[in-house]
Amino acid sequence: MKMLLAIPMKITIPFILFCAILLQSCEEQKSKGSANKFSNPEMMQIYELADSRKSDALIPYFANPDASLREAAALAYASIQDTTAIDELFSLVLDPEPSVRVAAVYAIGQTGYSRAIVQLVAASELEKDELVDEQILEAVGKLTGNNFAKEGDPETTEAGIRFLDNSRFETEGERIGWAKGAFWIHLSGMLDERLMNRMPFVLQKTGGDSRVACAHAMARYQGAWFINDKNKKYIMQWCRTERNSDVRMLQMTMLGKVNDLDAKNLLLGYLNTASQDQHVRVAAIRAAAKMQFVTASELLPLLDESDEYLILECLSAMTKKEDLKEVLPQITEKCETRGAGIRSFAMKLNALQNPGKLGDAIWSSYDAATTPYEKVYYAHALGAAPEKATDCIHSLMEEKEYAVKYALMEALIEMHHQKNWPAQINYQQTLLEIFNQNDIGCQALISAEFRSMKLTDQEKNDVIGVLQPAIGKLSLPREIETCNEIIRTINAISKEKMAEKTAELNHPIDWAMVSGISTNQKAKVSTSKGDFIIELRVNDAPGSVASFVSLAKSGFYNDKYFHRVIPNFVIQGGCPRGDGMGGTDYTLRSEFALHDYRPGAVGLASSGRDTESCQWFVSHTNTPHLEGRYSIFGYVISGMDIVNKILVGDKILNVEIQ
Repeated sequence: MKMLLAIPMKITIPFILFCAILLQSCEEQKSKGSANKFSNPEMMQIYELADSRKSDALIPYFANPDASLREAAALAYASIQDTTAIDELFSLVLDPEPSVRVAAVYAIGQTGYSRAIVQLVAASELEKDELVDEQILEAVGKLTGNNFAKEGDPETTEAGIRFLDNSRFETEGERIGWAKGAFWIHLSGMLDERLMNRMPFVLQKTGGDSRVACAHAMARYQGAWFINDKNKKYIMQWCRTERNSDVRMLQMTMLGKVNDLDAKNLLLGYLNTASQDQHVRVAAIRAAAKMQFVTASELLPLLDESDEYLILECLSAMTKKEDLKEVLPQITEKCETRGAGIRSFAMKLNALQNPGKLGDAIWSSYDAATTPYEKVYYAHALGAAPEKATDCIHSLMEEKEYAVKYALMEALIEMHHQKNWPAQINYQQTLLEIFNQNDIGCQALISAEFRSMKLTDQEKNDVIGVLQPAIGKLSLPREIETCNEIIRTINAISKEKMAEKTAELNHPIDWAMVSGISTNQKAKVSTSKGDFIIELRVNDAPGSVASFVSLAKSGFYNDKYFHRVIPNFVIQGGCPRGDGMGGTDYTLRSEFALHDYRPGAVGLASSGRDTESCQWFVSHTNTPHLEGRYSIFGYVISGMDIVNKILVGDKILNVEIQ
């Protein structure tokens, strides 16, 4: 039998000439650094087909004699997520090269095709390679969790759990895969305790990476396993002996689920130890917020810390404590000399406890703020002061700074959720008037708010009459997020249903740009807090990296802000509007590869598959729940201490491609 042609026959002369130019460029690149893998025209063609979502044209590569091309073709399906090629992908699960088998199994797990569980279980019986076994275990867990979340066939769910429960493994890779599989099942909300009951035995043999994976799986479990006396004792002892900060951070969540006096005392020990890792202490504060035994007064000393992440988390935890009002004077005193974010949070706490009394003070601070993000902080505090609704509405209508306008809109929605909303203000009519200003940030928030409201039939018609015409005024694909928020609301309140918009291919990979990017290309991000260095992964995400490099070289990121910061999760910036709703005139295809979603992972923000643009994030900690959902295009290799200090409103001074 003749080998199938690896490259489709319809290749034009211009494309061949283009490949020749790229080859020359890549040869030149070798003198500057390590050339990327796209000096191979066939490799480039595979990624081109993946980018254009031409899945059928990739199948001939499954029979290519070059294992790297078979691997790339299989991996392309992890991004395309086309279930029509499941049988062809399973042919690669039997490939002689382990790297190809790994890619095929990963792609199958990404499809969400639960019927593949049985075939993966059968493949595991023949598999001898540690890394392939790791992928099979995780893929089965991923498909099982997906099947449960979508209320699929119970027998399929049971088959997946039974496979993991009966798995016997010896290698570190297999333990990691098993723990990751359990993670996806627990993330789905399944309360079956079988995998939790195996955790203590698996943990006896684990190394650092698999211990982290096990801890993630345990921390995501939502059932009552932690309140069993035997399990409590195990968790407490494990917490006392663990030395890995990544694991200990997750143990804080477990202590919160144990939720007794012994767990409280251990938790407070971590909270009050200044030498403890920042992320561990933040996690401990979050766990303390859920413990009824921990009081606001016990958290009060943390407000003397210098770490602003800790202080903000502490203030957030205090909102859930019954003795909050008793310590408000001390909170105010400790926060009044701090930054605008901390001061505004303290003011909001006071306003929530003293309705109708502090609105003027918050408004005065908002009005006196000299920078947009100071105003953003105080605008958020205004959410606790419905008595200032009229001022808020007027300011919102006049505001030109997108980030401030967005924050005022959030505040107005929060005001309406308070008990003392001014009766003279027609909330629905106000929302429609603001919507008609055509600010996409406000339109997205208002659309979501309407979905949560109880509306009469006439009110629904009024809302639809305003929302529906707005769709045609939006600029796609740039404003696709707002567009789909509007469509979801119309679908929720109307009998007629509209299909949500999907981003078609509108920005092909810039191969000329890719050809000049080395495998160890660096990007230096200079911020108002200091610098950090990203190593770009062009071989994994050529389209994402090429766009990032192009924007950086054009100065696009100069003087942009970090508009979103969630301690122990991510910092996010690069939005041209500054409110998280901005983008370029184009969208990129999602590019998923085999990655560690570890601290320092750099990815593109999105509002759904294939909607990536210019906004990017850096993760503070391990974020396995982002696996296969966000395109990772680099890792911070220097300056994570700077990343861990970034706050909302800190500035990206510039991004230099080195």
